[in-house]
Amino acid sequence: MHTIYRLFQQVLFTGWIALTCAAMPASAAFNVTINSTGPQSGGSFSGRVWTPTAPSSVILVSNLLAQLEGGDVIINANGGGAEAGNITIASTVPLDDLVTTTGRTLTLNAQNDIAINAVITQSGVGGNNVPNAVSLVLNANSDSSGAGSVTQAANILTGGGGLLVIGVGFTQNAATTIDTQGGNIVVGVTGAVSLGGSTVSTGGGRIDIAAVSASTLSAAITTSGGAFNADVTGTGTLNINNDITTSGGDVDITTANGLLQTSVGSDVNASGGAGVAAVRLESLNGIADLVTGGSIASGSGGVRIAAGNNVTLSSAVSASGGPVILAADSNAGGVGTLTLNSAVSATGAGTISLTGLNFAQSGTGTVTSSGGSITVSFVSAFTISRAISSTSGSISISGGAVTLNAATSGGGGVSIIVPSIIGNAGGTITAQVKPITLMGSIGAVDIIGSIQSNGGNINVTAGTTLALGSGLTSSDGGVITLTSAGNMTLFGPMTTSGGAFNADVTGAGTLSIQNDISTSG
Repeated sequence: MHTIYRLFQQVLFTGWIALTCAAMPASAAFNVTINSTGPQSGGSFSGRVWTPTAPSSVILVSNLLAQLEGGDVIINANGGGAEAGNITIASTVPLDDLVTTTGRTLTLNAQNDIAINAVITQSGVGGNNVPNAVSLVLNANSDSSGAGSVTQAANILTGGGGLLVIGVGFTQNAATTIDTQGGNIVVGVTGAVSLGGSTVSTGGGRIDIAAVSASTLSAAITTSGGAFNADVTGTGTLNINNDITTSGGDVDITTANGLLQTSVGSDVNASGGAGVAAVRLESLNGIADLVTGGSIASGSGGVRIAAGNNVTLSSAVSASGGPVILAADSNAGGVGTLTLNSAVSATGAGTISLTGLNFAQSGTGTVTSSGGSITVSFVSAFTISRAISSTSGSISISGGAVTLNAATSGGGGVSIIVPSIIGNAGGTITAQVKPITLMGSIGAVDIIGSIQSNGGNINVTAGTTLALGSGLTSSDGGVITLTSAGNMTLFGPMTTSGGAFNADVTGAGTLSIQNDISTSG
């Protein structure tokens, strides 16, 4: 069974219960305490399975270790007693005292609660300080009565073994640690998870957490290459109050019906290591928000941050070679603003996609890709108030009417096709030997800033009036084509350096040229 633990990728919790022991019927039970002082009483081992037969059953730590020398061990808190059926580890369990080098599994089946009140250690006094892989199954609420949680009040080290926690809830108390030293961690509860300790680490193993109620992750979490998954499947929120670092392992965090939030300075970093290091944070329900206060970083697997309602990003989001997908109103429910208060970036050929009902930028909320395309599409009218640029990729903007208050620069070209376009001071548009296409499909195009394609064609079309301000419009060899249904006013100079220049008013409007037009042949 220990081999299954160490190789486990995804856990079906009922399957684990079936593997460890049959689900116990709801009934009266005896409490069991694992202690270093005796006498051992109130039960016995048979085939390395402890069955309590009297109140306040006690198992000596030395006898528990002796049983583990021979194979896997199961401890049950059941029976016909008048107690709750709790299991308490009250004294240090020094797993490095084991002589065997074969991995073991220790299963605690409690009809009610499991309390880890003393250290499960790999460096006990008198031990050999050589980790012995012992997987732990902490199975509270084993009778499925709806009562029974796991509380960790002391450190847990498994020496390479896995950790499986089942019950109504799981609480890791402050200042405690979990270190599986290569083993996987799986937590599956019908209530809440609270990781309030100092650290949770796996040394390469993966972590899977599934809860139904509002949960909090306040311990620093590291996997050293293993994946990290956390899901709240009920109506609760998920608050992340410390760093999650996987060094190459994928990160997948979701809520089904509640707020997903990372606090200020709580970073999610999957970059580095050998894996593609994809990161997904998603609040799935149409009325739930997603808020980040810490940075998000991925590898080539990219970043997806989405919510059925609002998405607010207040720290940097970056992908090393992979795509970045940021989506508010992800289920098209008609509500959802994407707010960027900090920079969003992708290196290499990483693309960036920004979608939602509304869009807002503030602070350092620029959007930058080294070589990938950037797609911006919002249903309602929106404003570009911080620079959007791709060194060699294209920029595509669509959706509602657009106001440009900051530079838009696409080395691979720029396309803005929306109902109308207003370009204020600072709203420059630049491409590199690639076309610029600007269309106000049913409204005006009014741009003050410069438009420069540096060799590509420039096409500007307005459904009503077209006005180009005092900024230089230059194609540097490309063709400039201007079309409007209403009045056209050209306030600034137009240069093509060899390319053709065309300006047409297709309706009843006038054409007013108030500066030089130069084609140089």
